[in-house]
Amino acid sequence: MRASRVALITVTILVIASAAILAAQLFPYQSGTAEVALPTPSASGSASDSESGGGVDFITVTAENVQAVLEGLERAENYSRVLSVERFWSGGSLSTQISVWERDGEVRLTEAASPEKNILISDGTVYIWYSDDLEALFTGTAAERDADEYQTILTYEDILDLDPEAVTDGGYTDWSGEYCIYAEYIHPDTGYTCRVYVSPTTGLLMGSEIYDGSSLVYFMSSSAADTAIPDDEYFRIPVPPEVT
Repeated sequence: MRASRVALITVTILVIASAAILAAQLFPYQSGTAEVALPTPSASGSASDSESGGGVDFITVTAENVQAVLEGLERAENYSRVLSVERFWSGGSLSTQISVWERDGEVRLTEAASPEKNILISDGTVYIWYSDDLEALFTGTAAERDADEYQTILTYEDILDLDPEAVTDGGYTDWSGEYCIYAEYIHPDTGYTCRVYVSPTTGLLMGSEIYDGSSLVYFMSSSAADTAIPDDEYFRIPVPPEVT
């Protein structure tokens, strides 16, 4: 049981890394969203009060300036939320739900499955285990972008490195009940159309899509983020049982 689970974890890591590398290079949004005034987020990651009129900067988001707008965002340091990730291929699809807790750089993920799969990134180390088999605990060195890769989501900041001509649309639009900055671009290597939707309030990626031509191959949507500091229990380092 233990040897097979360790092998499964190793294969899973390789699959996640490959999928994340591919995903981190894809996704778009259909053009046509009207330009609107957008409050510039503050350094803490929250948007200024557009009704107060005090110290509020308004900009219009377009394809030409959406990279600069995204560059001005900062991700919330503390939050919890639930991600729904779907992948599509000819004749099939796969759906995954991942609960996420982040606290000052520590990240805990729990993938809804039977048994549950858990990932903790803490102090430069990644821990991976299944709820029914702590003996198969995997530990390794965490890389800079592992948190996004293990969530299988796009690192939207990669858009900042694109040639501006690759960005085909930008604006401000409703996404699952929250108005988000969106950007659409063509990936220079794959030719896929990629769309990302980013909260100006939290700086978090709230949704993304990847299209191969007209075919949707990836879809991610997030629940509204709760920015309360998550409890300590989510960040306890797992201790495998003693072998007797």
